[in-house]
Amino acid sequence: MFARKPVHYPGGRQDSNAEKELQALIALCLSDPGQNVVQIFEWGWLSGQSHFHYDMELCDANLRDYINSAWDDEQKKKMPFFADVNALGLLAKGLQVWNIMIDISAGIAFVHSKKYVHRDIKAENGTTTA
Repeated sequence: MFARKPVHYPGGRQDSNAEKELQALIALCLSDPGQNVVQIFEWGWLSGQSHFHYDMELCDANLRDYINSAWDDEQKKKMPFFADVNALGLLAKGLQVWNIMIDISAGIAFVHSKKYVHRDIKAENGTTTA
């Protein structure tokens, strides 16, 4: 399974900056799997030439859901160790947060090591899989 992310570029294919940005993103994600960076399987321009898409691995949850503990029953079954963060003791909760921060830092460090900058770091873009 995968998630499709469409990206609108008003200038479409004629926008050389958009084309460079997209090629850089694809190269980065394909460069070294396993570096806490989402994997991309397929990409291309959609009809009308102003929307680009990339198909990436489908993740089970994002960091926003984790922070808000907005877990439905399906997610609880897939990710038992993350499901009820409020039931964790103080030490376990601290270790959980610490491990998440290490993973996020490793992903950002990898992006920076390739001389790129992630311009949209937010909780919704932090994803995890079971």
